[in-house]
Amino acid sequence: MVIGPPEDVPAVGVGAILCPAGPWATFIKGYPLKVAATGELFKSSLLESLAQERILWEPLFRLNYAVFFTPTAPAGEVVATRARVEAATIQIVGRSENTACRCCKVHRGPFVHCVRDIAAPRCGTGHRLGKPCSLSSEQAEPRAARRL
Repeated sequence: MVIGPPEDVPAVGVGAILCPAGPWATFIKGYPLKVAATGELFKSSLLESLAQERILWEPLFRLNYAVFFTPTAPAGEVVATRARVEAATIQIVGRSENTACRCCKVHRGPFVHCVRDIAAPRCGTGHRLGKPCSLSSEQAEPRAARRL
C-alpha cells in the first residue's frame, strides 16, 4: 500500500533555482523503506548506496509535470515505481551539472536540473526514462555483430 506524505507537504517546487532540502526531499528519502501499490519492494543496490548520502536539494519539477505532484496525490507519480524513487533520490542527493546532458537539454522527464550521483550511472532524468546520460562515463553496450 502506498502512503502519501503528511498533509503539511506543500506543492512541489517549479523553477530553475536549486533550493535546500525540504519536505519533499525528506518524503522521497524515506520511501525506499516502503512498498509500491503494485507490491514491488523499494529495495535495490542503487537505493542502498543513495541512502548513505546526505540530502542536498529539494527536487524541482518542470511546470508541465508539477500538476501531477500535489500534496493530496503525490504517490501516483513520485513514488509509483522503484525507478521513479531511484530517480527522485538521485535528484535530492546528487550534484547538479553545470551543463545538462542531451536528455535534460531537450526537456524530457519531470526534473528541471541535470543531477548526477557517483552511485548512479545516469542522471535522475535519464534513470527515470531509461535513457542514457550523455555525461556518463559508462560505455554503451556493444551491439552484436551483424551477420552478412
